[in-house]
Amino acid sequence: MRDENSRFRELVKIYRNHFSLSQENVANLYNVKQSDYTGVESGKRTIDLNLAEKIANVYGLSYCQMIDPNQSFPAFDTLPEKTKNIITTRINAGFSNRDYDKDVAGNLDKIINETTVLERPLTANEIRLNFPTDIRERINARNITDLLKKSGRDQIVVMVGKRGREYLFQLKAFAEKKV
Repeated sequence: MRDENSRFRELVKIYRNHFSLSQENVANLYNVKQSDYTGVESGKRTIDLNLAEKIANVYGLSYCQMIDPNQSFPAFDTLPEKTKNIITTRINAGFSNRDYDKDVAGNLDKIINETTVLERPLTANEIRLNFPTDIRERINARNITDLLKKSGRDQIVVMVGKRGREYLFQLKAFAEKKV
């Protein structure tokens, strides 16, 4: 079982990538050297509660909110002003800001949290069929499996068996009801 630091490190990177921020951007937002922030993501720096809280605040969240598996990404307009300004500057400079509706992880989170799709066991390929066509065409079952195993989602969706060579995934709450 992974420790809390490992889970938080994964979340930090997921959030940073979701908002298309660089490590330098996040470091600047909470006033530390980029090398210190890089150490957080890479595991070379110990994360204490104070530091975790500062990083979560970059996204307008508390540490407890950020690690909550039911927490979705904050909407752009709810982010702190400094964070919005950096994202806007990056967009204006030509950096791509991921559109939530076109983001693979974001769409998977929508399927998990806003539909009944995973109330029954499905393969990653079957889950992929629930994505918008433009995304479905550029991802494969492995992408979905990898995302389902990431911190946070692995607390909501569990592997419940196999169908042929493919693993079956289901919402944990529904998998537990059958037992």
